[in-house]
Amino acid sequence: ARKVEQTYDISIHWYFPKDFNTTTSFDDAHGPDLYKTNPDTYDLLTKIEPSVRALRELKVSGWISGRRRDQGGERGNLPIVEMDGMPETGPAPIVTAIPRIKINPLAFWTHRDIWLYIHQHDIPYNILHDSGYKSVGDVMTTIPVKENDPERAGRFVGMNKTECGLHSHLARVKQLTSEGPIKSIPPTIPCPHCLELNSDNFDRLVLGVTSDGVATALTKDLLIEFYSPWCEACQEAGPHFSQIATALRSRYKDQIAVGRFDVTEHDIPNSAEAILHMKIESTPTIYLVQQNPLPTVSEYFSEHHDVATVLDWLESETSYVKSSDFV
Repeated sequence: ARKVEQTYDISIHWYFPKDFNTTTSFDDAHGPDLYKTNPDTYDLLTKIEPSVRALRELKVSGWISGRRRDQGGERGNLPIVEMDGMPETGPAPIVTAIPRIKINPLAFWTHRDIWLYIHQHDIPYNILHDSGYKSVGDVMTTIPVKENDPERAGRFVGMNKTECGLHSHLARVKQLTSEGPIKSIPPTIPCPHCLELNSDNFDRLVLGVTSDGVATALTKDLLIEFYSPWCEACQEAGPHFSQIATALRSRYKDQIAVGRFDVTEHDIPNSAEAILHMKIESTPTIYLVQQNPLPTVSEYFSEHHDVATVLDWLESETSYVKSSDFV
C-alpha cells in the first residue's frame, strides 16, 4: 500500500480494528489465537467493523472490488455492476444495510489477464506473489501453493473453511433473514442436473416410501449433497458438484442420480438419521445411497470437493463409476 501511495501520488485512508493500531495490542486484548478459537468474532473485529466504519466515515456511495468470475464459488456469476449492502451497525450484515453500488471491473478477467496487465504496465503488487502466494490473506492462515494449484488453495489453512458448522451456520442464517429494511437474498448455486430434495419428497426419492407408507423398489443409486446457499464453503464447492452431476448423468444416468438438500430451506427428515444413519453436522456433506436392494449409505469424508477427487471416491464405492471415463 505504501508503494501504491508513492507510485500514484495518492493518500490512502488507513483503518485498523477499533481501538487497536498494532497486532501486539490486539493480541494482548483478545489473545493470539482468536482467529482459531472464535473466527466469527475475529472476522467481525478485524474486517467487518473497520470496513463498515470506513464506508460510513468516508460517506462512500460506491466502491470497486477485484473479484473475478474465474475465482469460482459465488463469484461464478459475478456481474460488473451490482447493488451492495454493507452493515451499518453490529455483526448482522445486510438486514440493516444501506445499499451502495459495487463495481467489479475485473469480473470477466482471468488470472493470466491480471498478471499480463501488471507486467505490461508496471503495476505495483504484493511481493509475496513472487514467493508462491497466489492469494494473500491473514498471515497466520495463508501459505504458498504450487504453480498448478487453484488460486485460493493457500487460504484459510488449518481453519476448516471447507465446511460450515450446521447449528452455528443456521443461527447466522436466521439472523440474516430476519425482518429489516432490506431483506437478505441468498446467493444462487445452480445445479441443473440435480434433483431438488426437500422434507416432502425425501422419503419417496431416497427410500422409495410414499406419503401413505407404501414402499416401492428404487433402481438407481443416489448421490446427495446437503448444503446451504449461504455457506461460503458450499458456494466454493457448488460448481464442482454441478459438474459432477452433469458428468454422472452423461455416463451413468441409468445407474445413479444426483440430488441436493438445502438445509436452510427445509428441515432434515427424521428418516435421514433414524433409517439411513446420516449425521449432517456441517455443510457441505455428501452421501452415497446405494440400492442393494435395501439402501446402504456411505459418507464422503474428504475436505476436497473437486470433481476428480469425488469421482475417485465414487469409483471406490461402486462397481460402475470409472474415473478413466472422464479423462
